[in-house]
Amino acid sequence: MEGRVRHRLSAHDGRAEPLAFSPDGRHLVTGGDDHKVRIWNVETGRCLRVVRNNPTYATAVAYSPTGEYLAAGSDRGVDDPGGIASMALSADGRRLATGDIEGFVTVRDLTTGEIVQTLPPRAG
Repeated sequence: MEGRVRHRLSAHDGRAEPLAFSPDGRHLVTGGDDHKVRIWNVETGRCLRVVRNNPTYATAVAYSPTGEYLAAGSDRGVDDPGGIASMALSADGRRLATGDIEGFVTVRDLTTGEIVQTLPPRAG
């Protein structure tokens, strides 16, 4: 199989850093310096939806394994003062795990908003 460029997306004003495919590969979500999260149709290259992500740009995006849920995180958050660097949603969309730039991992129950577990960075 030979790779080729299908579409070159003019995704954002500035950087487009966090990217995530939907589990079925039909959609791509991107976050950018323009404070927006965009959802794309991979087959056509068309932007399907634009979501604002204020007050700053998205630094992490994730689909749940079923593709039913989508999350976007920022480098400035109330509960994550270190800034979100990565994230993952559980298959049922009820839990969100975030990793921050200081090495902490936080697991949150999205139905209650409560933090279920915080894993500190390893020393040494």
